[in-house]
Amino acid sequence: MLGVRKTVHGRGSFWVKKKTTKETKGGDEKSGEEALDGERLRKGTDVIKGKRPFAHVVEKAKMETVCQTCFVQCEQLRRPLQRCAGCKALRYCSAACQKADWKDHKPECAALKRISPVVPATFVMFLARILRKMERNTGEMDVLQLHMPGEPSDPQQQRGLFAILEHLRHFLPDAEKHLLKSAYPVLRITSANSFGISGVEGNNLGVGLYDTVSYINHSCAPNCSITFSGVYARVRSVHDLPPNQELTIAYIDPCDPRAKRRAHLKSQFMFDCECSRCERERDDDPLLTLCCPGSGCDQIIKYQLTAPPDDTAFEVTKKCERGHLDDPATFDSWSRKVKRVLGIIGEANKARRPVQGDMASFERLLPPTNYLMHIAYTGVLDQAIGTGQFQEALQWARKVILVYDALNSPMDPLRGIELLRVAKLQALARDGRGFLETIQKAVDVIRLTHGEDSVVYQQVLALH
Repeated sequence: MLGVRKTVHGRGSFWVKKKTTKETKGGDEKSGEEALDGERLRKGTDVIKGKRPFAHVVEKAKMETVCQTCFVQCEQLRRPLQRCAGCKALRYCSAACQKADWKDHKPECAALKRISPVVPATFVMFLARILRKMERNTGEMDVLQLHMPGEPSDPQQQRGLFAILEHLRHFLPDAEKHLLKSAYPVLRITSANSFGISGVEGNNLGVGLYDTVSYINHSCAPNCSITFSGVYARVRSVHDLPPNQELTIAYIDPCDPRAKRRAHLKSQFMFDCECSRCERERDDDPLLTLCCPGSGCDQIIKYQLTAPPDDTAFEVTKKCERGHLDDPATFDSWSRKVKRVLGIIGEANKARRPVQGDMASFERLLPPTNYLMHIAYTGVLDQAIGTGQFQEALQWARKVILVYDALNSPMDPLRGIELLRVAKLQALARDGRGFLETIQKAVDVIRLTHGEDSVVYQQVLALH
């Protein structure tokens, strides 16, 4: 029912094929066979379930709070994690998890002790684990058979790759320096085939390299969702799919505008995205919108990014039809204000901190559907929750959802998580009617994207 083949220009191809009488159920690739409806793959089908990574590491910034083996978070356990007595860098939730990771961690532990208190960057640790596991020849996965992108043409990206190799050289002890011989091709393969592993609330916890999942190609409007339970990957169809339909997932944040998505995909994965959404948004991106400065005017101004990923380099493509921006002086003044706000939010996003400033003044220039306002709302939402200001948090949470509505992506797993967060805040605010409406929407999305046996869905049911 499901097939895999390698291709020249992508990770691979994973598609729905017609069921034949010779096919038998079993294995990740055919786990959805029972969900055939005639010759369709029904939405809500597990395409891949319970896929463990060949290698994985916790994000460096999360090492104190996330178990290296199972990715459980200390806030879920409501107690601190146990620290490795050797390197004092990695944490585990139990002796069993530490024992399970010891074969991978033993050489790593010695290397970390040698350079303590310095801890290498996440991808350096990740690459070292992959190289060691390849040398042990565990038979789990042939990493070199995965798609290798072409040489990067961007000098900055080339410097980034060589910087990782240089840090790896310092990290590896002399006895493991021979691993550097194959490090560069493995680094290129890994950077194009690895996945960020997200937690229950959609926050990034680490990175992993998966076998079957790596053959699924990207689309900015995917027909499948990818979620994680600890380190285990799960891919589910979110639409009914006919035979010979390729299965796709999103490699990147779908809430970014077309220009930034394509720049990200070109930089990391070395291909130009030509998916249906990118074609549809070529001249009209729903996330690149501005407010007209005219008093009482509700018209939306459209623009394009001219030098992505720079958020402040833009060109207006559609002005107000009522002429509020026709005067050059008015247009120049308005453009400077817009550029300033775009810069403030963009810089805060790069620094991974909440936006500092008057949100009301930002909203006079950027509508809620602008991708940067989505980022700003998410930041102040997290901040309000952290300080216990739940009524204010609910105000921001409702606005975070608006971007998904603008994208017409009702079955995005991140939308399900955000709806769940809105419902929790409505419960705290005793908004009974709003809560029932929102929690039902969350149920519909999360049942489809995560599955009824997922931790997130159980959370929804507990609230419902």
